[in-house]
Amino acid sequence: MRSVMRAAAVGVVVSLLAGSTLEAQARPASAMAPRPPAQAPTAGGMNFSLLGGVATGEDGLDLGFVLGGSFEWDMVAWPVNLRVDPYIARHEGDCGGFPDCTLTLIGAGVNAAYDFPNTSRSRAFPVQGTAAGPTWYVLGGLGIYRSSLDSDDDIPGADFGRDETDLGIQLGGGARFGQRYRAELRYMSIDSFSTIPLLFGITF
Repeated sequence: MRSVMRAAAVGVVVSLLAGSTLEAQARPASAMAPRPPAQAPTAGGMNFSLLGGVATGEDGLDLGFVLGGSFEWDMVAWPVNLRVDPYIARHEGDCGGFPDCTLTLIGAGVNAAYDFPNTSRSRAFPVQGTAAGPTWYVLGGLGIYRSSLDSDDDIPGADFGRDETDLGIQLGGGARFGQRYRAELRYMSIDSFSTIPLLFGITF
């Protein structure tokens, strides 16, 4: 009788061990793997846009041609994006009554851009199919620009000088159309020269 009870107890133990082994084998590996530690929010990706267009002149300078760009970072934890915008413009016309004058502006601005709420999670990097219409945004910031004034005649008393580097401010806004195209209007004031560029761009 004692041997029968001993054999029954051994059978129960073997059955419990076998059931535990089968349960461990059937459990998904992901459930057994340790969970990775939580990570703090970081900045999103960066995109580059090539821009071109025209810009208004003043004090006798005509409409100018503009070539520029925009390096933009999607700051996930911030309500704004960070932009670095190279800028080159060339204006021709009269300077202080002297004809055949050329003004060249070369520089770059650092801007903060705020995108108005959209159905897309990412502001500067919309997910395809999430936004039916354009994404509107505003921007503002500071920049450093070098102005070069060329003419066949002397230009005494020209406010912006022949060659000088000045701090500039810019304000503006625009719209993104889909993931690749944008249109942008800015107001820029560089020393005593003010201009309004109208730019169109493509994002790579």
